[in-house]
Amino acid sequence: MHPGAIAIATQHGLDLTDAEPRRYDDLDVEPDLVVSVCDRAHESTLDFVAPMLHWSIPDPADGGPGDFALAFAQLSERVARLARAVPAA
Repeated sequence: MHPGAIAIATQHGLDLTDAEPRRYDDLDVEPDLVVSVCDRAHESTLDFVAPMLHWSIPDPADGGPGDFALAFAQLSERVARLARAVPAA
């Protein structure tokens, strides 16, 4: 994990200590929904029957803390909007 991602997550009460990026091929479950934020993943052919969304969020890895804060804010807002749209189980 990028130190900037860990820092912004920590500021928001999230613990990424044990988080590890994984490839789609490494999943051992079939997802119900796939949300990609990487344009390369969006352009790849994926073998999922699940619905797919793509959110083009600029990669903050080459930027500074403000870039990570912006990416976090954009993702948080979109996840909240998606959660409101999903019917309660």
